[in-house]
Amino acid sequence: MFSTGIEAVAAELSRHKSSLVLVVTYFAAEAAVSEPFCRELADRYHATLNISCFAIARPLPYGYGVPKIFAIEQAPVEQALWLDCDAFPTRDLAYLLDDPSLRQTGATVWPELCPLYTNFFLPVVG
Repeated sequence: MFSTGIEAVAAELSRHKSSLVLVVTYFAAEAAVSEPFCRELADRYHATLNISCFAIARPLPYGYGVPKIFAIEQAPVEQALWLDCDAFPTRDLAYLLDDPSLRQTGATVWPELCPLYTNFFLPVVG
């Protein structure tokens, strides 16, 4: 778990008074470290940000991006906005859930800044 990145995301969402619920997902194999961290984070920001800790009760899958897909699939929410822990929100992100492309297709994606990832994902996601 990248606790520094998650904490930075939580701090920024809190600072922007985000209306979103931050669901911190982790696999059961990571629970010994991730659960206490998530609970501490939820306690620290409880006044300004709704944080939910969610352990995924299945083995940690392997493959580039596969754990992310499982985390989104298993998250106890109707809509998910995935933020990598290197993301840095500069305002409340709730508006993204009303994005026209999300409403039309069910997904909104942005390419990584690295050309390798961009060249791989753009043909796949269109």
